[in-house]
Amino acid sequence: MSRHLLKVFVLAAFLIISAQNATSAEDTELLEVINDTGQPIWALYIVPAGQQDADWGNDIVGDGVMNQAESRIIYYDPAYRYYHVKFILDNKEEYILPNVDLLDAWRINIIYDEAEMEFKINKNARG
Repeated sequence: MSRHLLKVFVLAAFLIISAQNATSAEDTELLEVINDTGQPIWALYIVPAGQQDADWGNDIVGDGVMNQAESRIIYYDPAYRYYHVKFILDNKEEYILPNVDLLDAWRINIIYDEAEMEFKINKNARG
């Protein structure tokens, strides 16, 4: 009898874990990030606001660089509305764009605004 209970317990644990994984996969949104800075991006990080001090996470660029007009696809948690975006350009300068509102975003462009001489985010929202 105890062997049967062990099998039931293992099966129940497996089903619970599977359901949690399916839920977390469904709770993410796809986001396209486009480099419109005019320069190659060597590293790119996007984390929920307030979590960057602990860990910026994995470099989204991956191997190589993200050239002008190239993009990367990421999945983000829409439970967090604001994200910090950090990127490193060819000159090894690090830039942080804080509190980027990703609510309903499906694409963001990292741009350089020459008039204001600063980097910004242009957001395309889901319609």
